[in-house]
Amino acid sequence: MPAKMKLLSRKRINQKLENVFSYPLSIVHAPIGYGKTTAVSQFLSQYRQQIDLVWVSLAGSGGSVDYLWGHLLENIRSGELRHTLKKAGYPYDGLKRAELVDLLIDYEYKRPTVLVLDDFHAINDPSVFALVKLVVQEHIRNLHILLITRDLSKLDAAGLYQKQLCFTLTEKSLKFSRDEIQRYFSAAGCELADDDVEKIYGYTEGWVSMVYVLLKGMQRGLPPGKSDTINDIIEQNLYNTLSEKAREILCRLSFLETFTVSMALYVLDDPEAAHVLQELIRQNTFVVYNEFDKSYKIRNLLQEFFTLRAKFLNIEFKRLYKRAGEWLLRERQYGSAFEYLYQAGEAEAILAEFNRENTPDIQFTQFRQIHRIFDGLTQEQCLKYPIAYLQYLRIRAMGAEPGAPGRCRDELDRMEQYVQSSRLNEGYKNFLLGEINVVRTFTAYNDLEEMVRYNERAVEHFSGGCSCIVTRRKEFTFGSPHLLYSYYREKGALRRTAEYLAGHSESLTASIDGCGTGCDSVALAEYALETGDFDSVELYAYKAMYKAKAAGQTCLMICAKFALARLEILRGAGERSPQLMEPLRQEVLRENNPVLNTTFALCDAYLNACLERGAEIPEWVRSGETSTASFLRQGKPFYHTVHAKAVMLGGDAIRLEAVCEMALRGFAPYRNQLGLLHNAIYMAAAQKQLQGPEAGCSALAGALEIGQADGIVLPFAENGRYILDLLEQIAGQGRFDPAYMERLLDCARAYRRRVESLNFSKIVLTAREKEILDLLERGCKHEEIGERLFISVTTVRYHIKNIYQKLEVNNKMLAIKKARELNLL
Repeated sequence: MPAKMKLLSRKRINQKLENVFSYPLSIVHAPIGYGKTTAVSQFLSQYRQQIDLVWVSLAGSGGSVDYLWGHLLENIRSGELRHTLKKAGYPYDGLKRAELVDLLIDYEYKRPTVLVLDDFHAINDPSVFALVKLVVQEHIRNLHILLITRDLSKLDAAGLYQKQLCFTLTEKSLKFSRDEIQRYFSAAGCELADDDVEKIYGYTEGWVSMVYVLLKGMQRGLPPGKSDTINDIIEQNLYNTLSEKAREILCRLSFLETFTVSMALYVLDDPEAAHVLQELIRQNTFVVYNEFDKSYKIRNLLQEFFTLRAKFLNIEFKRLYKRAGEWLLRERQYGSAFEYLYQAGEAEAILAEFNRENTPDIQFTQFRQIHRIFDGLTQEQCLKYPIAYLQYLRIRAMGAEPGAPGRCRDELDRMEQYVQSSRLNEGYKNFLLGEINVVRTFTAYNDLEEMVRYNERAVEHFSGGCSCIVTRRKEFTFGSPHLLYSYYREKGALRRTAEYLAGHSESLTASIDGCGTGCDSVALAEYALETGDFDSVELYAYKAMYKAKAAGQTCLMICAKFALARLEILRGAGERSPQLMEPLRQEVLRENNPVLNTTFALCDAYLNACLERGAEIPEWVRSGETSTASFLRQGKPFYHTVHAKAVMLGGDAIRLEAVCEMALRGFAPYRNQLGLLHNAIYMAAAQKQLQGPEAGCSALAGALEIGQADGIVLPFAENGRYILDLLEQIAGQGRFDPAYMERLLDCARAYRRRVESLNFSKIVLTAREKEILDLLERGCKHEEIGERLFISVTTVRYHIKNIYQKLEVNNKMLAIKKARELNLL
């Protein structure tokens, strides 16, 4: 923060920083110029009489651990603690670190002690943060560590966040709000209108230092916001501090929305750029880091400045766009690559990329200009790039455009006529006719018989070959983790659908290089699961896993694992259910496919809803805000089921009713019977709460009509908590088959008991572990426990570690709390 900047009282920041006293570790993270140190200093100054503050500034440390240790000892007020730590010395190995942790545990902190390590990014040795983590995990009473840093990339704090041991205040919180901008200017004698505040916020993104620059401009009589004179201020205060090479690099990078270091170096194509770029990143003044996708960008207002400067210098931006597109193609980030190539005027390169074998698979949202390129093609150009055009039609058929499948069918018919009447050689002509029929299957989605007919025609045309448009890399399940959910579209036809899918799996997969291998066994596993043939589920699911893994079909592996995980809950091993999915997580992430990532997240959400663990369900599923998710249109109906299930768990009946009504539109195009069945169950739960049991029974009857026609039992069991009383009431009315209703009730009651049983822990502590836990509760330190029990401190720590693992906690306070709850003390 500039030295002359007037300090602004920021109540909301102070309120957030109150968390410092609730967590053993706090991290204040933001680039330079966000007032991190000032915010922490202002906050702690309120408590100067109530706490012991140890503030160590590492700005001049040069990364030296010895510097850190020396200045730490200098700033500790307690002579006893300073002497103890000085005698122990800095712990350079595991044994010494354990000793230091014991010393810190055994020291009596009479009041809250806050250790602030300012400019922590200056320390390059990872062992320092490893030591901080060891201390933090002990949750030592009255000891709080606070790190102020510009760089989070070197701090492996994920485990601490999961264990709720770490609080973070980031740039997002530290940046000035609109109200703070207005108050800040007002305090400096510059009154702002609301639209001026909005302009300044938009230009600066709340970056404190840039707000200061604009304030200086207004004090010189300039209008608020961006102007030539503001550009002059940026030039004088920022641009002119840069070397000529740094200026050139920022001008060139200003044409990129975001970039990684390797991408930037490829685009710049300059052997001198690496060192300068790393220094710009380290400074954090011009370039900011996005933790979500691990990329960098130039700050908004500065990006405009450098873009204008680049144009003034006549930098050839089309070449930069082209190289950016080339790099992203190499990284298989096709959507962004095509955007840059389009801006470079390289439409032919895009068409050529689409036209090659193993053509990239993207959605409309990943390349906004796709219509402009393909809609203007003549028939001759379509023939020049036929694979590209067919790929486009396939993507279009999978998009959200109303009536797209019908229009794509018409285009495919015209293309077929054109190919048949062309002078192409017979081999290539048959190849294209095969691809046309492969793409037709997407226009006939979830009509299995028609899809099989098109695939069989494709096989005939390929004559032993296969498609290059649809390969094993494509999502055979369209992003749904439940295959039958997508194709079961007629009441009473679940078994026929499963058997038809299983019996014609070869026809569905032969023309597309084995994409979909394992779908036969997945279909049979899912049918057995839904209808209560639980003994057969494992057989078919594991067969599906083996087949799908051999063919690289991650989407079908997800389906098989999901079926097994649902079965585990039914069997009373619900704790294992989410764990079953975990080995697959890394395989899904390696695919680097946003659709599969969303599919996996939906599985997680569904299973946690079944286990009644609402906090474990992703926020976007609970809220219905799907902007961060990636769906194919055909796979989205399953999302509506998971979203409604999460809403039902939340207990808001009015919202649940509204969500169910809206979901019906999502099921209509493909008549998803399982979707309609689940939806009727959720509506019954809402109606029961809002209008009473009779209304609930009336809604539930719709689900039972579908269920009885196909012998479906599991969805009723999984939602038994909400509808068991309604099922019992309906069973007594004789409206549905008694044998079917009895199966439903037995399954629902058993399922409910098993989920409830998960709330009762069966933890067994040894006699020695109970002794140690009892002494911890009395406030004994590790050394005192060792003396009382005649064991070493190392042995004490070993037993405590075992206690934590058994109780599934990470510190003494939580261990004592849980042990009391379980009557172990």
